Amino acid sequence: MEVNIISKIIYYPLFCVSLILAAALVASGWSGYLPVRYFPILSLAGMAFPVILLSNIAMLIVWLSIHPRLSWPHLAALLLVIPPTLTYSPLNFKSASHECGENEIRLLSYNTMGFALWGKNTEGPDRDNTILQYIAASNADIICIQEGSPKMLSEYLQGSGSMIPGLPNICKTADGEMFILSEWPVTESREIDFEDSHNKALYCRILIGGDTLAVYNCHLQSFGLSKDDIDEYNRIITHPQDYEKYGDSKPVLKKLIAAGAKRAGQTDIITDMIRHETARYIILCGDFNDTPLSYSHRKVAELLDDAYRKSGFGPGISYHMDRLYFRIDHVFCNDAFTPLKCRVDRSIKTSDHYPVITHLKL
Repeated sequence: MEVNIISKIIYYPLFCVSLILAAALVASGWSGYLPVRYFPILSLAGMAFPVILLSNIAMLIVWLSIHPRLSWPHLAALLLVIPPTLTYSPLNFKSASHECGENEIRLLSYNTMGFALWGKNTEGPDRDNTILQYIAASNADIICIQEGSPKMLSEYLQGSGSMIPGLPNICKTADGEMFILSEWPVTESREIDFEDSHNKALYCRILIGGDTLAVYNCHLQSFGLSKDDIDEYNRIITHPQDYEKYGDSKPVLKKLIAAGAKRAGQTDIITDMIRHETARYIILCGDFNDTPLSYSHRKVAELLDDAYRKSGFGPGISYHMDRLYFRIDHVFCNDAFTPLKCRVDRSIKTSDHYPVITHLKL
């Protein structure tokens, strides 16, 4: 009798919570397959994956301690999300020690946050700019910049005396905020504008020997959160009990949802171009503002290989400011390449993004 009372008072409600958590984990892990274009709120599901995953692991431990037979929802959910978990946090042990060799391209993709507000505290050119020095010393063959600095571009890259040695070829957007630097000749370039958005993509074709490399440098729809919005977002995370039904967070959620819907449409534009691409080699990289479990990532991954998934290790967090920690900077390539190593370089913290360095074997 006493056991039945305990079961009804404690086990049953707790088991209901377990079922909800397990279902949420599966939905979050496979959220990239949900119809985001029609239900934009689903775009937020992948962002919650780490928290939901840890919650399920914690509940699994609880059930194994008090009633192992009722641990099955979490065991089942954890098994079902093994593929998305490895997409979110790959475990490629061998690639960590790889050094660049022959017939390889070293690619640098970097959202510089306007070169961390280039020349902000100087009247003249900021020749000691930390990000510029980092890029110049990167030894990259191709560099894709998002949120660059038009001032830097005009001062250093349009004329003699470039501070990026060995990369004489450049293509850029009209506003100079996105550009691609290349060791090899650029034969064609064009800007890809997105409707009703300040975000865009830059496309160029590069001649390597007798073959053509198509490079897509993308900056998909930003969240557009103000400092107050970010503070509100962080308060929701740290003190959810203070927000009954999250009423105060509606403006923030609306911005997140609207941005997710726009990214879905922008991704469709890019993937349609890739389907008709004729170049032998294809690289697509940049700031997606979306996690590895998003619709945007999944649509591109249907056509190209995620270099980090193939040759990275760990969660690879690339955005690190305002207590928002996500891998939203991605590198993809077609099967004419073999990804050998892809890593997020945390040695430089000047921008709100870390640079992503990728070694691709031709």
